[in-house]
Amino acid sequence: MAARRVLNARVAVGADNTTDPTCALMRASPLGRVGLPGPSLIGLMAGACVFRAALYREIGGYEPRLFIGGEETLVSLDVLASGHAIVYCEQLTLHHHPSPVRDSALRRRMLARNAAWVAWLRLPLGEALSATLRALDVFAREGTLMRDGTELLAGLAWTVRERRVVPRSILAMRDRVRAAERNLDASATTTVGGKFDAPI
Repeated sequence: MAARRVLNARVAVGADNTTDPTCALMRASPLGRVGLPGPSLIGLMAGACVFRAALYREIGGYEPRLFIGGEETLVSLDVLASGHAIVYCEQLTLHHHPSPVRDSALRRRMLARNAAWVAWLRLPLGEALSATLRALDVFAREGTLMRDGTELLAGLAWTVRERRVVPRSILAMRDRVRAAERNLDASATTTVGGKFDAPI
């Protein structure tokens, strides 16, 4: 049923409309496409997907406390937990013109913080603890451990309060994607490099 799908478009980057490399990875998703217009995914690209408005409202939209940097991971998990599919749909195209001005260090820290918060919100305890330690390591390497670490740990109050671990079936989908990532890494010397990133 079309209403139970979120569609992720092909992303054409820049003036020459080069296809974003992530699209090739989504096309090769190990999750299959039975009964769907494209391969199943475990994630979506925040600016390149099509929702039913009712579904967006049902899952609560994007969590404002995450702001930006991995915020789509929480949405993806909630979409899947609600019984909807996320699908790569090459018939849709989004044109993306990246900003030439980016704060890469800030983005790394926000990605790390948000990964930890999302893990506490939706993933098993072991993953939440691991994501927290990884985030603290990022902050230490960036020289912001006191400031960002304090913010991260303070946020555990609301993330634990709103914690709802996703069903095992979704965790199994993630395991399949991780296995595909490991296989890709193992063959990196003979194939095009890259990973099945968050959108898959």
